[in-house]
Amino acid sequence: MTALKYSDFYAEFADSYDLMTKDGNRWKRVQEIYLNMFEDELPESILDAGCGSGGEMIALSQHGINCIGVDGSAEMIRSARKKAEKAGSDTEFHVDDLTRLDKIETGFVDAVVCKGNTLPHIRTSENLNQAFSTFKRVTKKNGNLILQWLNYDRILSSKQRLIGVSGDNKEVFTRFYDFISSDELIFNILILKYEEKWKSRWISTPLTPWTSDVVVEALNRNGWKDCEIFGDLNKSDFIPDASSDIVVLAKSE
Repeated sequence: MTALKYSDFYAEFADSYDLMTKDGNRWKRVQEIYLNMFEDELPESILDAGCGSGGEMIALSQHGINCIGVDGSAEMIRSARKKAEKAGSDTEFHVDDLTRLDKIETGFVDAVVCKGNTLPHIRTSENLNQAFSTFKRVTKKNGNLILQWLNYDRILSSKQRLIGVSGDNKEVFTRFYDFISSDELIFNILILKYEEKWKSRWISTPLTPWTSDVVVEALNRNGWKDCEIFGDLNKSDFIPDASSDIVVLAKSE
């Protein structure tokens, strides 16, 4: 099985991404998460770096926030724009590299969010530093950053292969890892789809399993301060060998 680069990997199932991730009309949950993160005062503008199919930004835009979504997959951005048009949302969506964000002006947004395990698709330490420097460039002074990705402190220790199974009675997604080294995982999705009979596809892409200490060090190096680490978006304590996620909140200098 040949591992695909990011854009090709997500192009393979962009039309089914919402089914796999159970994305839908989730404003209430999004609102609660963001109010908690921003301590009951939502920012005027948010950039979602690695927005996928755009559901969260579309939901937030309908409540008066200036929202922008950026993703490296043209197919995911196409899906996001279709969803925004259907919802009557004015959210902007752009295909862009997260290490550059060429289409976003300097000091343009109050907050940057990078969630949903986007971070491991940034493969090298050099690119991770470039991304955090770029996030700071586009954020206003004392702006906010929210990072959320799977807890690879725990996953690497436990060698937990299965991520999850989702879908419906016509299409099923099984997500799992192959462990290559402490610096590389292969993210696999086995897709079963029923079209008169069951058919299967197996697609893969490489990930870098960033741990909490490496990410915080890179943030500090690139102008982010007051870094706080949590175990989920509800700000539970981070327990390296137990938390499902790593969430980092930081402020731009």
